[in-house]
Amino acid sequence: MVTLISFILVIIGALNWLSIALFQFDLVASIFGSQADTFARIIYGFIGFASIVLIYAAIKFRGRLNVSGDYDADRELVEMRNDGINRPTDLK
Repeated sequence: MVTLISFILVIIGALNWLSIALFQFDLVASIFGSQADTFARIIYGFIGFASIVLIYAAIKFRGRLNVSGDYDADRELVEMRNDGINRPTDLK
């Protein structure tokens, strides 16, 4: 669930940066008044923290992100890692 929320926040942040690049329009700042506003800085902080969560998950599961909330898949990846199986092709 944390990965899914992090994924959504990072997508929102990426779209915000796209709107800044193309239209010079900062959606978060326009909602909360300015980039220096406390609430806008909190939102930017959440988006930054979400990116750290996704980086950690990508490293932990070797690039396989599970945003579905299916913890069995996470457990399977950990078991594969603990058994010394590096790729799904090694399961043959």
